[in-house]
Amino acid sequence: IKNKNLNLNKIKKSIELYNLDNNNSFLKDLSNDLQGYAIQNYPVLKNVINVLNLNKSFFSRMTGSGSACFGFFEDKFINKAIKNITKEYPDWIVKKAMLNDL
Repeated sequence: IKNKNLNLNKIKKSIELYNLDNNNSFLKDLSNDLQGYAIQNYPVLKNVINVLNLNKSFFSRMTGSGSACFGFFEDKFINKAIKNITKEYPDWIVKKAMLNDL
């Protein structure tokens, strides 16, 4: 398998442009085929995604095979979301990352 160098700033800009042009429809069309099956077997995954959404994530999903869940937040909501989630779920590992930090 060849590794390609990814221009993360270009990827971030593309997502931002799609979101502006299509009112987040680009993100809404993304799915994880395994997520439904994983949630059936591990309902806690649905809870994690619901918690992200309740804290103003505009896009929340399970990663590939469910080792983690993530949410995209507007800058103005992220810090409050982290504070709320870590307070309510102190055993969860919650990390903040910028798309261009990946």
